[in-house]
This record gives sequence, C-alpha cells and structure tokens, in this order.
Amino acid sequence: MEQVYLSWSLFKRDHEKSLERYCPNCGKKVVFQDSLIRRHNANGKNIYKFAIYKCPEDHTWNRKLAVYKARSHQAEQTVEKEERQFEIETINMEELFKRKVKMVVIEIAQVEGSWRLDKLLSQQIENASRTQIVKWMKEGVILVNGDTVKSGVLLKRDQKISIRLGCYKVINDE
Repeated sequence: MEQVYLSWSLFKRDHEKSLERYCPNCGKKVVFQDSLIRRHNANGKNIYKFAIYKCPEDHTWNRKLAVYKARSHQAEQTVEKEERQFEIETINMEELFKRKVKMVVIEIAQVEGSWRLDKLLSQQIENASRTQIVKWMKEGVILVNGDTVKSGVLLKRDQKISIRLGCYKVINDE
C-alpha cells in the first residue's frame, strides 16, 4: 500500500506582505517587503516579537507583532524557528488515486493561530468543498491521529491527518 507523507507548518498572517512607508536611509517613501524573518527581544519583564521588513535597498524596519510577559513564557516558546513556508502543498485526490496511492498522511509540524481542519482541507484539496470534507470526516475517510473527529476541530502541533483514498473512490462512485 503506497502512502504519501506531507509535513505542514501553519502560520496565520497578522500583517501585510508589503507596506509603503518612509525609509530614512533612502530619503523617500518606498515599499517594504516582509522578509519572513522573526526576531525576539527581551528586557527582563517582556518579550517582544518583531517581523523584519526590507526595502529595495536592503534597509530594514522592524514591525512589532506581539508582546509577552517573560514569566508566562517557557524558553522553547520564546525562541522561534525561522518561518520558511507559508504556502502548503495542495492535494489532488484524483491524481493520487491514479498513482494507486492508498493513504495520505499529513503531519502538522507547527501551528501558529487557530486552524479548523475542515476549512484548511477544503482549501488544500483540489475540487473538494467544505461540505464534502465534512462528509468524509463523518464517514471516516479523513482521520486525525487515527480517530474520527468533528468538523470544527482545531489543529494542534504533532497531529497526524490521514486521508484514506480507497474510501474516497468508493464514496465518489456512489
């Protein structure tokens, strides 16, 4: 039984990809692009999370994204890995079925923000509506950690989503 393994990192964008603002080094208004690099600064009481933006001349501007109390955060949460991927792979069920793939396993490596399983899969599975995704969840085609779940379940780090393609063919033939 052939299986396809994917690893998704889910990030909510709470800021724009680019902003137009004055660059003191360039001496004019320019477009700053999000470099997707994040940094944290701490002053003993607070931890500040910044997004680093760059202008066309490579000058930087730091946009404050969040402030956390140092006592309430554990060390592993304050040191964030570089966010590399905002686009995740789309799944073409028909193509995978033609390749005789029986199972797609998606590991959720990182989660920032709240992500509903049904909404995410309806965006990432080609030609599948949210209603169809919910139907597959109820019928056991889509499982989380081997169990059926309700449609509004929020995804967490280290969960595994299984999509059983053998069941998909039976359901679509009806």
